[in-house]
Amino acid sequence: MILLSSLNASLEKTKKQIEDRIDHPYLKQFLHSPTISDDKLFFLLTIASLSDLPEQKKDQYIVATMLIQIALDTHETVLNSSFSENNYEKHKNQQLTVLAGDLYSGLYYDHLAKIHDVGMITHLAGAIKEINEHKMILYHGDIYSIEQLLNEIKLIESLLLQKFASFLGITHMDHILTDWLLLNRLCLELDLMRNGHQNLIYNLLTKNGQTNQSNRGISRLVENMISRTVIKLEKYIQDLSPENDQIREQLYKRLQLSYNKHEMILEEG
Repeated sequence: MILLSSLNASLEKTKKQIEDRIDHPYLKQFLHSPTISDDKLFFLLTIASLSDLPEQKKDQYIVATMLIQIALDTHETVLNSSFSENNYEKHKNQQLTVLAGDLYSGLYYDHLAKIHDVGMITHLAGAIKEINEHKMILYHGDIYSIEQLLNEIKLIESLLLQKFASFLGITHMDHILTDWLLLNRLCLELDLMRNGHQNLIYNLLTKNGQTNQSNRGISRLVENMISRTVIKLEKYIQDLSPENDQIREQLYKRLQLSYNKHEMILEEG
């Protein structure tokens, strides 16, 4: 089991390694550096620590998975921006964002090619295919309910990590990581709503006629979703088996920090 101190050190080391890989001077002139999710890295490191893989393999797999996650996230920003008005500068920015996503995809394939692991390549390729299918449903299909909307977001956010865990044979945390990543996305959407920015949930719910509520009404709806998700996560974490005590402690701490960051009160687990 990886201890908290070594986990934090591994997280920072791996994050720096990824930042160095995706650094591109030209793109930095026009685009913000992509966000590297600490929580996704945390889950990847935690899952890998439960496997019997050599340390070098763990590191290679984690970096590859995060590179393709960054590529998927970068391409999704273009889909999200399609809800707003287009102008020349926005169109130019979208083109550069697509190119950036392609660059990160290329880095991912280059990284995996050096590993020579067909099994992991096949596994992650399957995840990418499924994620893109769910994105097509989310952005171009018919969403018939808020529950379906949440389920599509949950799958898009978590499928890559689920495939990573499945490949390593460590799947007992799937229900935690899927709701955790949904929680992160809901908190992000809520922040965007509160600050009057374009956001996926408001745009999709109003676009597809699922609600005629105001921005404030939908904000309250998302707040309720967040509260329900936190309650579920507390229960999932509590139910982890005794041999996962260290993971349970780390998850409780991270959940409290995450929830408090959005100015909400987390009940003691």
